Amino acid sequence: MIVNLHCCLCSREIEIEISIPHDWKANDVEITDSFCPEHSILNNFVENQCPGCVGSWSDCNLWGSFAYGCNYLTTDDFSKIRNGICPKRTNGTISVKNSKLSEIDYSNPASQKSGFALELAIKQYLKEYSDIDL
Repeated sequence: MIVNLHCCLCSREIEIEISIPHDWKANDVEITDSFCPEHSILNNFVENQCPGCVGSWSDCNLWGSFAYGCNYLTTDDFSKIRNGICPKRTNGTISVKNSKLSEIDYSNPASQKSGFALELAIKQYLKEYSDIDL
């Protein structure tokens, strides 16, 4: 069986052939939420920020904020990304206790380092695929 891995942020891809037990049947697999070696540091941000948010990249408000050549990210959004926090997180960002809303801090040192790399990757993506000046 062939597994195709596609980097989320660039056009790099790799094809891997794996063996499966003879009584199992499967078609080829496309995995579009992987990271190439250049972007692999971003996985820490994704592992920390994405669980429980939305189903896939196509539903991701952060992705939708810069994909396809648009840029709806503010300076404050980039600051949050740099600090390891997704500014567009959909679910699970608040806590309610005694009628008081509190924002939950999902950042940690790994996602902060990864967030800085993500900020740079988004800006590189926009530079390559957008007419917008940053």
